[in-house]
Amino acid sequence: MGKGPDQHRLCKDHGPFVVAWGQTTSCPICGELCPSDPEHTPRNRGFHILGAETGVGYWSAALGREVGSKAEEEKIMNANGYIRESDLPQHFWEDETNRRREIIRKQEDEVQQLQLHLDNGSSMEEAIQKTFTAERCLSGELDDIYEHVVDFSIPKENI
Repeated sequence: MGKGPDQHRLCKDHGPFVVAWGQTTSCPICGELCPSDPEHTPRNRGFHILGAETGVGYWSAALGREVGSKAEEEKIMNANGYIRESDLPQHFWEDETNRRREIIRKQEDEVQQLQLHLDNGSSMEEAIQKTFTAERCLSGELDDIYEHVVDFSIPKENI
């Protein structure tokens, strides 16, 4: 037997019938595929899928699960540190997207510069030394491009 609530179906010739969740929705008498029975169709599809046909609560798309009320959803979201989209600064998504695109563009420029050195006959080690000079690495210029500080120090246990 499948998981979930029974499905109420309505055959136009033989009337209503119930099938187990996940089973075929054909009429057991004539074998014709049947639509759901409108008399037993819940108001809230998300809740029906969960098997709670009581009509209490609703499916919260923000949390990805069912909640009893808006107040409960709000309480859970606040406890988990969620931020409402309406509380974000104006143009937040556009500004963040543009910032990330600019970082990717700069990274692509670095890769092209590295490839140029390789095409001119440098080995990979030489191309890296020419592209990512010590002055650039120590100045913090590359930290803005790559956002993650790379630690090149040798662990003490390996010395």
